[in-house]
Amino acid sequence: MNPDEILEAAFQQAWTTLNVRNSDIAIAERIDLIGRNLQNRACSRLILACTLAKIHNPRVDIRKPYTQIGDADTFSGRTYDEGYITKFISEHQLPCNSTTAFLTPALRNINQVLTPTRNLVGRPREVYRAALELLSDVYTEKLSAADLMLATLRILIIVRDEKQARIDSLLAGLQLSIEDVSLSAEEIMILIQQHLGNYTATPHPPTPSPTRGEGEKRSRKSLAPPLRLWRGIAASLWVRGV
Repeated sequence: MNPDEILEAAFQQAWTTLNVRNSDIAIAERIDLIGRNLQNRACSRLILACTLAKIHNPRVDIRKPYTQIGDADTFSGRTYDEGYITKFISEHQLPCNSTTAFLTPALRNINQVLTPTRNLVGRPREVYRAALELLSDVYTEKLSAADLMLATLRILIIVRDEKQARIDSLLAGLQLSIEDVSLSAEEIMILIQQHLGNYTATPHPPTPSPTRGEGEKRSRKSLAPPLRLWRGIAASLWVRGV
């Protein structure tokens, strides 16, 4: 399979097995840490790009996504990331960086193997360390690149769907609030007439003659409808699509 087909097949499998978790608790926790971290979305792309390269070409060392290293088993992680991962995450709206992970300060211009002992200058540090440990787990055959890709996609799908569920809930609540304050056209006219009627019928005590600027300002303020009126009118017009 080509890289696009590998990604799509993995996504479909992950989608139908969302409740599956790695039996190794430590590995499962590392994957969750990376997928759910809001501060760092680059490491998810790092994992996807490196696992894709390993599945596509089993001869490469998953810890060597830099051709500058010079070994025969290196590969260009950035090429896989920009060439395939960018389109893939956009199509499926996965919560990852919109740009390649290999241009972030922590992963740029490196010519060494990505081992757990390497100190990447990035935050949160525990997320980068978890990513390096997962790459090492694949290298030492504690899990396969395919299983790591699947597990990463599962958590990304779950996080994506949780976010969408929160948005849908907020929008539903907003719609209910708007419907509560929406007014018919007749009710709008009655409120306006009552407000204007109250204004003209209200006696005003004599006041010193204001200057021209003060008079205009006071007149505009006194004629301003109450906030509830404007809210009701605006909500009613919004519901009608005006």
